Amino acid sequence: MTNVSHKYAGNLSFYDYIIDAGGEGDNTSIAAGLTAAGANASVFIKNGAYTETSDCAVLSGQRIYFDSPVITLNGCVLSVAGSSVAAGRVTLEGTGNAANRRLFFMIGDYNNWANCRVILNPTGAGLTVGSSNLVTCIIGAAEFNSANILARDLAYNSNTNMYLVYVFNTVSHSRIKVVLDNIDNAGTANISGLRLLTGTTDSYFEAIIDDVTASGAGTGYGFLIDSGANDNTIVGVGKNSDVDLSNGGTNNDVDAYNTA
Repeated sequence: MTNVSHKYAGNLSFYDYIIDAGGEGDNTSIAAGLTAAGANASVFIKNGAYTETSDCAVLSGQRIYFDSPVITLNGCVLSVAGSSVAAGRVTLEGTGNAANRRLFFMIGDYNNWANCRVILNPTGAGLTVGSSNLVTCIIGAAEFNSANILARDLAYNSNTNMYLVYVFNTVSHSRIKVVLDNIDNAGTANISGLRLLTGTTDSYFEAIIDDVTASGAGTGYGFLIDSGANDNTIVGVGKNSDVDLSNGGTNNDVDAYNTA
């Protein structure tokens, strides 16, 4: 790695790899830079605008600091492998991947993203239908993960059910924080701000959800818990959605989730 720490405020010499859209780091591309940095590397992603057309894969054990970059994902996704750590703030916009419009995908165990605010801002085709369920964000099939998601002021027009933050089956022992505000689907299908799929268990969710609605023919669920999503704890507030909380599971502690 070239020693480029003098080009930034503070000393960044403790980072193994620096990604900088302005060309003063080791790479200008998120996708190429994460791959080149390798597993278990510490990576600094500098503030700036990045446009990516290949999946941006955070590798196992990587430690990422996002210096508030804006990453446009055209036909691709920011994916997270196991045992990664992230801090800072990152905005993800664009279409997401072609199949189901994912912008962010976390899979594997022991990912600690509690101190990284991931802002979801799908644009263009990312606000319409994919070839399968329209999913903007997935926390998938793993345990001992944390994530911190924000999305607001999004107007979809989808005829396929859309799940903004979708917690996939077999997720357990995880802690997820979401803030969702003013999300609408004008299409014919349902829209969910935060959905826990069957098999989500023993996890903790902190949710502030306001105005998840379907102005079309569907229903807007602020918080949708499927049958078989059991033994979870939900705290926070949900209001002004078509349905603020739908709890189809068992033994979910929702007493501290205020839907008034």
